[in-house]
Amino acid sequence: MPLGSESGVFAVGAGEFSGFQFGRPANPSGELSVRLFSDSSSLNFIFVQKASGSAVISQPDINRILHTLHKAT
Repeated sequence: MPLGSESGVFAVGAGEFSGFQFGRPANPSGELSVRLFSDSSSLNFIFVQKASGSAVISQPDINRILHTLHKAT
């Protein structure tokens, strides 16, 4: 299974892309991944953070990244 999947698997959508988020931002391993697919392409994002690090990736941060995606013309 992809990074972070031990904390859950979630369906996600981003414009013409749909796919899965493997893990939660608060996952103890500090890892999660997002796999997105469209009719003609696919994307894979991997997020890794230190458990005691000063920078924290939140679900709203991930959502903002996904909502900016679109196919290039």
